[in-house]
Amino acid sequence: MRSTLIRLRSPCMLICCFPSHVRCPNKVAAKLSKDSENRSSHPKATARPVPQPSPSESDSGAGAKKTRYSMQPALTLSMKKKQIAKMHSDTKNLTAKNTADETNPFSMTTEIERSPEFSPQVKIGIKSVKKGNARQECSMMKLLRLVGAAYQYLASYCCSEAVASFKSLPKSQYNSAWVLVQVARALFETTKYAEAEKTYKAAFSLEPYRVEGAEYYSSCLWYLKKQVDLCELSNRVLRITMFAPETWCVLGNTFSLQREHEIALRFFSRAIQLNPSLPYAYTLSAHEYVANENFEQARVYYQKAINSDERHYNAFWGMGNVSLRQEKYDQAIQYFRRAVGINSRSSVLYTYLGMAYFKNRQPQEALRQFERAEILDPSNPLTHYQRATVLISLKPVSYTHLRAHETPEHLVCRLLLEKKKKKKK
Repeated sequence: MRSTLIRLRSPCMLICCFPSHVRCPNKVAAKLSKDSENRSSHPKATARPVPQPSPSESDSGAGAKKTRYSMQPALTLSMKKKQIAKMHSDTKNLTAKNTADETNPFSMTTEIERSPEFSPQVKIGIKSVKKGNARQECSMMKLLRLVGAAYQYLASYCCSEAVASFKSLPKSQYNSAWVLVQVARALFETTKYAEAEKTYKAAFSLEPYRVEGAEYYSSCLWYLKKQVDLCELSNRVLRITMFAPETWCVLGNTFSLQREHEIALRFFSRAIQLNPSLPYAYTLSAHEYVANENFEQARVYYQKAINSDERHYNAFWGMGNVSLRQEKYDQAIQYFRRAVGINSRSSVLYTYLGMAYFKNRQPQEALRQFERAEILDPSNPLTHYQRATVLISLKPVSYTHLRAHETPEHLVCRLLLEKKKKKKK
């Protein structure tokens, strides 16, 4: 040391030669304690890790040893038991909450929300988002319930209820192409072909590349005898795709309206090749065979349509019509009754059933069926004509009586009497 090299002249000089921490040990201790307090109060200061006692050292009693650098008192056994019990209760509550959230499909609890460090402001925000999602789910479920109920009505051939249910949807949903096609199909089943055509046109204008439902649209145009519109529809679906069975059904109806039955049969057979489980293609083919008076082949195709769909009432009507033409009236009554059992809202089916009863010499039962058909559709001219025919056969009506009591049935009867007078002359 440098102090050892200095010549000692006095005892005071000896004390001044040594450093300050050696000369004043009390001041040094006070300064050290003050520095430690400043470090602990500083925000960036980090405490030195405290080693925990091992389980072997933490024994109860006065002989328990403390760790050398420990700044905390040693934990007793009772305190440890309390901590372990608290940890078990926390884990049980957390697992119970998690299982409740998993089993409940409407629960929106997340892991972030379950964390204890989460701020209450963010929790309030998440609760508002949860309420908004729940409202959206409720509105979506309500919308799906309405659409499902309307489609169930249509599948059960309750067409008026189906149209009312579809119209109860919001405008944004009702003006979609799928809903409009279903509404048009319901109108088509109730023989309201003019309204069905307008609805089909609106649906296909919304989706220009749509092909689904075009087969019934073409049949609607066939009943209305709109050959130009049917040709335009066939060109349109041909430009879209040639590998859809609906395209070939439209082409078959186009040539059927022009009385080209053989060409129509080729197109319908192509539709069957593309989709062998399409019952309407079999039914349209059978209609063409009936137009060619090939009743045996028509029966085969009607039966294929029934095999592909047991609830396809058009095929049962076709079988009854073939039996009626072949003068098998009992068999025709059975097929018409099966068709009425599937679609009990069709006035046309009740009319044909009454015609079969009348041909089978059961006029009273025929009148009952005509009355049911009139209740379902009072504007059906075929029903009025057939009922008038039965009334004339039961009781001759005078011409003056008909002029005095003019009703739709009496009007038809008057026209029939005028035709008979002209034939006699």
